[in-house]
Parts: sequence; C-alpha cells; structure tokens
Amino acid sequence: MAAYWNVPIIGYMASSTAFADKTIYKTQARVSLRTTNSLALAVFAVLKHYSWNRVAVVTNTGTMAFERTAAFEEIFHNRGISVVKKFMFDENSDSKSIISSGYLNDMKNNARVIICIFSSTRDMSKEFMQAVHTQGLNTHDFVYILPWLQAEAKESQPWIGSDGQLQANIKTYFSNTLIIDDVNGFDNAVVVTPFKERIEANGISVDDLNLQNIYGYIHLYDSLKLYALAARAVLNETGDPKSLNDGKLIWNKMRKMTFLEAI
Repeated sequence: MAAYWNVPIIGYMASSTAFADKTIYKTQARVSLRTTNSLALAVFAVLKHYSWNRVAVVTNTGTMAFERTAAFEEIFHNRGISVVKKFMFDENSDSKSIISSGYLNDMKNNARVIICIFSSTRDMSKEFMQAVHTQGLNTHDFVYILPWLQAEAKESQPWIGSDGQLQANIKTYFSNTLIIDDVNGFDNAVVVTPFKERIEANGISVDDLNLQNIYGYIHLYDSLKLYALAARAVLNETGDPKSLNDGKLIWNKMRKMTFLEAI
C-alpha cells in the first residue's frame, strides 16, 4: 500500500528478504545492520573462493527457517551453486532426535559441504553440531558452514554458558566449522558499550531501556535521521514543500546515503 500511495517507508529492523524486491516495494528503504541476503552473499563468496559448487542444506521446519532457506537457495541458483540435498529437522529438535531421524547417515553418503540454516541459529546449531560430533561426522571429510543468522537481539557464542563461562566441551563441537557473521557478531564492545555511553551522556538512564532490544533503538534512530536528511536534501533541491509527498523521490534520495549513525 505504501508503494500504491507513493509514501516512503523505512524498515528499522531485520525483515523478510521478500522486501528486497523493489519492483513491489518501490518506496521502502532498510537500515538494519544485517540481512539474510547479505549473509547469503557472504556464504557464496566463501564457496566461490574454495571452488565449492555443490552443497547440501540443513534446516528446520517453521516460517522463519523457510524464508531464510529460500533466500539462500535463490542466491545459490542465480550464481551456479547446486543444492544437491536438503535435510529438514523439526524446529525443536535436540541432538538425540536429530540422530534418531537417520538424516545424518543420508548426509554422510551424499554431502561434503553442508550449509546450516536454522530459525534459532544459536540453539539449533549447538544441537546439530553435537549430533554430528556424536556420530563421528566432524572429520575433515566434511565442511560445515554456519551463517550466523540472528534476530536483532544480541546472542553470545553457543559455547558460552548463561553464566558467561566457556563451555569447552561444546566448543569442540564447532572445531570443524566456518561461522560467517558480520564484523559486530559477538563483540559487545563495538555496539552495546558505546550505545550505553551515548545514552547516559544525554541524561537517560539505561535502566529505563530494554537492552535486549538495543538494535531496535539504534535502527529507529537511524531511520528517523535517514528520513530527515533525505527530506531536507529534496526540499533544498526543489524548494517545493509538496515534493516531500513524493515517496519515490524521497526513496531515491535515501538510497546509498551515508551519515553518522547512532553509534
């Protein structure tokens, strides 16, 4: 409807890859730090680097996993990567149920490069890699690639317990994996600490905020600033306040714009 009414719209959180289709979402911009598309392209770059052209995909049931997997498969298809097998577990599977499903034996016989795409990346990756380790499939005959697909909430490494301590036995499950993440993946010092400092410098107590949704605050700030900068640029160029009602014009001005963000 935003495109129909020619109204600019900014996605200030992680959103479905379907919104990347600008033939439909003609006036939408996004400011999220990570998208499924960007991590899929990063995985493709790794595959291309090692000349791996045939892969298997391991995923789980559920809408989120389906959308993520579809985005990866589209990028792989367009770039000549063949998905030879796809294995799907229940969304709440643990390592024992993964083993009992028998899919690991099928994977052993038909796959060497395995892409793991889950709805709950941290938890399902841990259960899957534990099953792989238990079945003796964590050898150099296999490569496990884990695109670290998260919601906006920050997640620690799967081998870090709730008390913040290293769980060495779990870390061994990931000894033969490639985790692909953005530069801020596990580093709170890059995102959380500067955000707290900036909030407190403006007289706001961090106790009044939900730090589990820190990316929501950051993206909302960035969205408002992006729109304000684009609107000001359009107004300066046209001198006509009515031009601010042209969503397509505002969107074009927002595209590839760089500015100093919240942190």
